[in-house]
Amino acid sequence: MKKMILFFLLLAGTGNVLHAQLDLPDPTDITFNTPKTSRSNITFTFFLSSHTRILLDLAFISQVERLPDLDSMLQVAVKMLEPLQDSLRSDGVVRRVDVVLRNELPKIRIITHPELSNTYTIKDNELMELKVNQDTVRLIGYAQSMLQYGRKEDGVFTRTPLGAAFAVSIITDNVGDIAKIEPGQLKKCLDVLRPKVQKYTKGNSYNVNALNYRASFNMNMGGQMVSPTNMSVLYSGEPQTTISVAPTFGFARGSFTTGLQASFNYNFSRGYYNRTSLRLVTEAEFNFPRDPVTNKVKVEVNRFIGLHLRQYNKPLSDKLELAANLSLSYLLTKNSSLYEKNTFRLGLPVLASKRISIEPALLFNDFFKNTSLSLRILFNF
Repeated sequence: MKKMILFFLLLAGTGNVLHAQLDLPDPTDITFNTPKTSRSNITFTFFLSSHTRILLDLAFISQVERLPDLDSMLQVAVKMLEPLQDSLRSDGVVRRVDVVLRNELPKIRIITHPELSNTYTIKDNELMELKVNQDTVRLIGYAQSMLQYGRKEDGVFTRTPLGAAFAVSIITDNVGDIAKIEPGQLKKCLDVLRPKVQKYTKGNSYNVNALNYRASFNMNMGGQMVSPTNMSVLYSGEPQTTISVAPTFGFARGSFTTGLQASFNYNFSRGYYNRTSLRLVTEAEFNFPRDPVTNKVKVEVNRFIGLHLRQYNKPLSDKLELAANLSLSYLLTKNSSLYEKNTFRLGLPVLASKRISIEPALLFNDFFKNTSLSLRILFNF
């Protein structure tokens, strides 16, 4: 009897596991939450005012050129929500409204977050609800891209454009405020965005991997891009290899030196706002001591070789900014009394701009013997 009971318990447990494994994604979530806000490959933010901002989420950068009339989509959503004005009244409840507008029957989903409305203020000696969090209205549509996939069928190779869902999220104090957005405002946002990404949309063909793009624009300042600065658009792409040559100027062991540095660079992105560079560096360093006997200036050359790892904001600005840096160089050729044998140079975080890098470093030989502080300035042209 006990064996029979254990058998049925095991069978019931197995059935529960199999049922969990066969659970399918929630179709409602797929319909109303694709793409997820600020979770897509491409997100652009437009600040209309201190209380209203617009987020554009795309799957492919070239969808920017093939979006439908976003202002018309907004007006459709406004009319669809008119019968719900009473239920979407201006109160302390935080709401999210998803409006799906594709080539099919329009759909609306309203999610309330009463747990976010338990905040209050006092006005005229009365306790009133205070709405701190904002409402979100998401317009979800579908747009083609320039990205294509190829397929060979019956000996014929065809290419088909890829399309994907996109979302326009309007974040404002109250759902009803979307009716107050200036007519043509979404078109103005796209007019600001398109020139910035034009060179990337042209390259978004069938054989180009999807990249990540982020940028923010202040529409009250003529559409000025406020993040990132000094760059047409911020993107995270594939690694690049480059070769660079730069003159250097330094101070070590009480002497001024000049030099010439050559490096092989492997550059790759780490996140949306940083870029990392791994460099194999060789440097010829010159110093010019005076011979105490002949009183003539001599030329002495010391050669270093090393690895540099640096992470910096992208793009680099005209101002000096602190950048993470770690480098270790070894004195490969010693031709002066300035350094001892087995000398190492350990680079510390740098101050860097577009044109110049200032790097403090520790000089030592063997196991941190004769340790001293040095300074190198590298010029980029």
